[in-house]
Amino acid sequence: MKKTLLCFMLVTNIMFAAKKEARVELTDHGKKLESNYSESMDNLRNDLRQSIPKVDEEKKKIFQNARKAAKEARIALAIINQSFEEIQKAESLVNHAKNKWIAGADKKILNATEMLKNAKNDAEREAAEKELAKSQENRKAGVQALEERQGLFDKAKQKEPKLVKQREEAQKAIELAQTEFEKAAKNLNPGELLSSDSLDGTLAKFVVLSKATPYSLAAFSQKGEENEKLVEKLLSDEKLMLTMLSAGGAKEAKYGKAMKIYTDIRKVSKQAGQPGILQNLALGISLEMTVPYKQGYGTFLSRGLKPVDPVERYLHYEKAFLAGELDPNFKEMSAWECRWIASDPESNETLAWLRTTICNYRPDMLGDSDSRWFYSGIIKTDVAYSRHKWDNSGKVSKIQQAIDKGGICHIRAWIARSTARAFGIPALRVEEGGAKSPLEKGKK
Repeated sequence: MKKTLLCFMLVTNIMFAAKKEARVELTDHGKKLESNYSESMDNLRNDLRQSIPKVDEEKKKIFQNARKAAKEARIALAIINQSFEEIQKAESLVNHAKNKWIAGADKKILNATEMLKNAKNDAEREAAEKELAKSQENRKAGVQALEERQGLFDKAKQKEPKLVKQREEAQKAIELAQTEFEKAAKNLNPGELLSSDSLDGTLAKFVVLSKATPYSLAAFSQKGEENEKLVEKLLSDEKLMLTMLSAGGAKEAKYGKAMKIYTDIRKVSKQAGQPGILQNLALGISLEMTVPYKQGYGTFLSRGLKPVDPVERYLHYEKAFLAGELDPNFKEMSAWECRWIASDPESNETLAWLRTTICNYRPDMLGDSDSRWFYSGIIKTDVAYSRHKWDNSGKVSKIQQAIDKGGICHIRAWIARSTARAFGIPALRVEEGGAKSPLEKGKK
């Protein structure tokens, strides 16, 4: 991908936009800085407007229409596929009613009948009759549910031949729309400019100023001469700004804070300024930790704990890397990937404990045949699925308690993420969920 094209993408799709926060009163000097930043941003905007080639309006319109048609074609196919899923769900509900609900009730009726036959006293007889009545009532409900579900399934199944034809037509429509879209995109070619990197620096500086906003940069700079110099240094380093943007940008667009963290890390580590994994690590931490990371997952588990210190977190991983404690692939990680390694809310001590414990007690986790479970496979082998009360004395970490006593859903995910990150493997949090289908209503 050409560098300038990457910058175009960053202008319109930067990962972390500025978050609205309480405004601070700018001093006279702060107002002057804001004015300077605004003027610089306006000048950059004007330069870009003059430098970026004009696109023929008719070609642009054709491209936009082709893109819209391609999107609508994909949506149409998704809707058709959803109808197929509804048919499958309806069929599974019918099978559930037959093979589990009614079959289970029949089994209980048979057992209750046998219990009634073998009852030796009134108490046993009464218990058997109660169980029999309950099972018969449950079977009746199952039969009624089966009738309703079978009706929904039969009705849905009737639409299948038509849906098959519609799906074939939709797939052809997607292929045609995609061809037209690619043709229109190729026809948009604005010239040789996009194949060069002549606008990279201008674009990068404009993105930083516009996303961070002149006001926020001024509010940061007015706190002291050191902060002002940090912003000045950042805005004069086009290569650094482009690298930051390529790594996703500063969280909440706090570029001043990101520059301060990066500078503080380089003060304590010469290697953080040298090209390579440790510089990527320093940048990743600086960009991601502009907002304090609380230790522990969730408000309750974070209670009483201090935020993770970004400089100490960098030093922790640098030491572990140089000692050969991290995954061999860690040295290939980009600054963007390093964001999702070092930003774990567990303490440095707990991350070190995880590495030591797995190496000593579960070395098989270091070479799982499925690379997706490297290290984090411990949740399948050593973490019971159960609930328990937390010990808040501080003597045992929460993650040690979870591995010892178990946990459910989010607890297990938390352990998997922290374990992978402890060894230098990036891990992101992704929530799973979805609305229930109308066909699932009444499911036993």
